[in-house]
Amino acid sequence: MTATPFLEPLSGRARRRLCPEGEGLEELAVAYARSGESHLRDGVARCCQEWSAALARGVARGSSADPEDLAQVALLAVVRALERYDPDRGPFEPYARATVAGEVRHYLRATEWPLNVPRRLQDAYRNLARARDELAGEGAGSHTEALAAAAGIPVRDVVSVTGLRRRIETLD
Repeated sequence: MTATPFLEPLSGRARRRLCPEGEGLEELAVAYARSGESHLRDGVARCCQEWSAALARGVARGSSADPEDLAQVALLAVVRALERYDPDRGPFEPYARATVAGEVRHYLRATEWPLNVPRRLQDAYRNLARARDELAGEGAGSHTEALAAAAGIPVRDVVSVTGLRRRIETLD
């Protein structure tokens, strides 16, 4: 599995801009992990509010999900990550970013599919959509084997997900 580009740590200037109290995110997270004081949790949430919403929008790119809902899911994921955070296992920010990305993906899986479609096929659908876009940009056709190779999925999954729709269309 490859690393996603939006899980990189923030630059020092961006972090200072997002933490108006003057304390760094890592210091707040460690202090909360040791004491459990609610004002520290609130400080972490304030520090993470902007980048978690931006990360959620990046994960949900191409989705029709409401940006406000995504921001709420992302902030809740930050708080959940903070509750489970152990300073002895590593820095907070990369852990929180991975948690936010995972929670947003989970939210999208739960809300965007009108039917109960297995996760394997949902992921195959997303990979296939990306592969179609890439092949269309190169002027290639949509041959089943070429799509399967570009998406990195078996040919049988290309056939299975070809008819899937992410939204139910009305009869009007």
